[in-house]
Amino acid sequence: MSRAKNIKDNTSIVEVLADLGYHVHAHGGDREQQFSCDLHGDGSDSKPSARAYPDSNSWYCFACGKVRDAISTVREKWGYSFPEACKYLEDEYGVDYTPSAHTQSSEEESEEDRTQAQWEEEVKRTETLLTNFSRDFQDRSWLIPLWEGFDYLTWQNQKKGLTPRKGLESLREKAIRLASMKVARGDL
Repeated sequence: MSRAKNIKDNTSIVEVLADLGYHVHAHGGDREQQFSCDLHGDGSDSKPSARAYPDSNSWYCFACGKVRDAISTVREKWGYSFPEACKYLEDEYGVDYTPSAHTQSSEEESEEDRTQAQWEEEVKRTETLLTNFSRDFQDRSWLIPLWEGFDYLTWQNQKKGLTPRKGLESLREKAIRLASMKVARGDL
């Protein structure tokens, strides 16, 4: 069992959300709960845009368009790295992680954790680049297919467990190439 799966299996997303200050009932049982998300826009959410799903130990924000678990929530909320978020959750919620003889070696676990951290870094870099271009250019129509490609690649990762890092790298290269052409033509 991976470190991330161990944390997901042994922490309640609703409890983590409540401890981070989100307005959910920590002991609400297995019922889904709506709450406001502060991880998009200017950080204020006047209407509840997120829903916690205790059965999958995850939550989804309709405004962000993202599925999050305890680790990604702590990472985004506090800016922690993947290992820092894992350590925090293990310490805070008493999650013991000791690979046994029936699981992968700690070297393989570290590789899996590194791969997840690298994927999340690729997503963050790509999203930042596209967000900056969206802000900087008056004509943003050329960015629509790039955002759609970004959404597709991140959906692929969430639904299928794939980490198409090369796809994100290619998407960033294309965005930079198109932006350079726009700048050369004076389309800023």
